[in-house]
Amino acid sequence: MKLAQGKEKPNIAFNPDVMRAVLRRLYNTGRVTPQMLTTPECKALINETYKVLNGAIGQSITQETPAELTHALRENAFIFSGFKAYHNLREIGLSLTEEDGTLKPFAKFAEDVKGIDARYNQRYLYAEYNHAVHTSQMAVKWNDFTKDGDEYNLQYRTAGDERVRSDHARLDGVTLPPSDKFWNNYLPPNGWNCRCQVVQVLKDDYPVSDSDAATQWGDECTEDPKAQIFRYNAGKEMEIFPPRHPYFKAPAAVGKVVKKLAQEEIKDDAMTFVAKTVAEAEEQFRSKLGVKCDLRGFKKDGLTQVKDIFDCVAKHFKDFPELKEKIKFVGSVKGRIKMLEDALFDKYRKLYPGMLDEYVRKRAHKDAVKYANCSKSTYAYSAPGQKDYGLNGLAFNTDYSPEKFRSAMESDQKIKYHPIGCNTVKSIFDHELGHKMDEMLSLYTDADFKKIFDPAKAKGEQWITDNLSHYAYDSRRFRQVNYTPEKEFIAEAWSEYLNNPQPRAIAKAVGELIEKKYGEKKKTK
Repeated sequence: MKLAQGKEKPNIAFNPDVMRAVLRRLYNTGRVTPQMLTTPECKALINETYKVLNGAIGQSITQETPAELTHALRENAFIFSGFKAYHNLREIGLSLTEEDGTLKPFAKFAEDVKGIDARYNQRYLYAEYNHAVHTSQMAVKWNDFTKDGDEYNLQYRTAGDERVRSDHARLDGVTLPPSDKFWNNYLPPNGWNCRCQVVQVLKDDYPVSDSDAATQWGDECTEDPKAQIFRYNAGKEMEIFPPRHPYFKAPAAVGKVVKKLAQEEIKDDAMTFVAKTVAEAEEQFRSKLGVKCDLRGFKKDGLTQVKDIFDCVAKHFKDFPELKEKIKFVGSVKGRIKMLEDALFDKYRKLYPGMLDEYVRKRAHKDAVKYANCSKSTYAYSAPGQKDYGLNGLAFNTDYSPEKFRSAMESDQKIKYHPIGCNTVKSIFDHELGHKMDEMLSLYTDADFKKIFDPAKAKGEQWITDNLSHYAYDSRRFRQVNYTPEKEFIAEAWSEYLNNPQPRAIAKAVGELIEKKYGEKKKTK
């Protein structure tokens, strides 16, 4: 796998500490087995390769890319990384002993395999990264092409410079409909570091090529056995790497282990937010997160806000599954009011069968606004109530359009009203989820929490403002029924812990305490 001559190498970082740990594990074990891939050191090796390849895929994936395609490409890249790790280990394992069969000293063993490490994790990886970039681009393009059927033709095009391979140049200009058999095997790339592309063209602009002749050229282009592995369509097969790549030739037990690891590591890709409309977003909240959802009040320009909410809740559900019992609704304040109104309408209609539906509806609406509304200045809230209707959860105030929200948060940051780094919709929902974590763990009355809160309280409101936020201890709000300083202190600290790349002492202490208490809670179950 050679880099094309003159091609600038992409900036790829492979952590050498990962391989050092693998070498020590292999040296101590003395042999390579499929099960060895499940050790922490070897999983780190697989993930280090996958991280590079996934970064390549990420350059092509957009919000419009179907979730199943995104998941399939990433899963294939992970599986490839797993098989590659196995072959890397096998080759390294051959250097464990001297010619007489005695075990080499570790220092000599590590020195002897430097060349193998460089080949797999530098030279090969560069070519594999380039391939992943190009193949994922073509897979996404193919998905777009197929939406139009044969309305347009597809045209094969080379890069058009002096570095184009002569056999690939022969395919330049081949023009055929997407349904033609040629594309089954010769959608680029057609070799390592191939730069060829395919574009849609109007049928009247170019003559259609001879399909059999074009296929014959493709066969000749990939005549070498090593090139024959590229005879596949990444878009149709939804695979980054050729199904006949030599890495995939391994004992069945290896495939079983690698595929199981892939299922564990890539399962959350199904949680990728891909909705293009508010209605699609509501369905994704319901089907993927398992919550009731009404996003009433959000407009299309607010889908970025909706995505932040979805990603934030999905991450918490993944890391803290027990939270699902505390959150049955996620959506907008207006949506929660409407869902509560409908529930109360059904309840009141049974209680007052003689009353006209019009009056029942008015009362249901009035009570829903009373129970589920929030002040105009509130960005979002965490609602423990209305459990009987499955409406305990989280709601965003859609009166804050994206522009209005940005402006308000800029103002808040200037006066330290919210913590450092907490100026996004995600940070606001992390705050609300902090309340849910507190609700689940009863943290605000916990003795260990008091050891953090009481000294901060003793230093005064301004000290807490400077070291966390003003909202965490706002004396102007003490008389409000829904304001408890300890609870807001926890929520603000949790938000900074998750959003400030370098959380300050209070946020770090509270964040680590939450994780510790959650771990203890899980162990007792």
